[in-house]
Amino acid sequence: MLVELVREMGADEARVEEFARRQAARLATTGDGRAALLNLLTTLGFSPRETTGVKASREGRLEVVLGHCPFAATVKAQGGELVCVLHRGLSRGLVEMSATGRLTDFEIH
Repeated sequence: MLVELVREMGADEARVEEFARRQAARLATTGDGRAALLNLLTTLGFSPRETTGVKASREGRLEVVLGHCPFAATVKAQGGELVCVLHRGLSRGLVEMSATGRLTDFEIH
């Protein structure tokens, strides 16, 4: 119902993502964006697995695959894509806590 309410109130994907990006620092357990992202994904139940290759790691990149979506039932409901958008915004905000951090891709499946 909350997802439907947010949609009914007119919050589009851009507003939801920006809201989540701004909220990310409140949820961070550390000032290191990389660690904060992995910690939050773990805490939320996504079972993140880092898949960063050696070269990518040397370049300062982080690649993560989520092993589980604890919000799958909600995502399947009408307007549920906003849940994924919210998590993309949180991820962006956490990564950006590091001076050079930026989210370059977030694939939703």
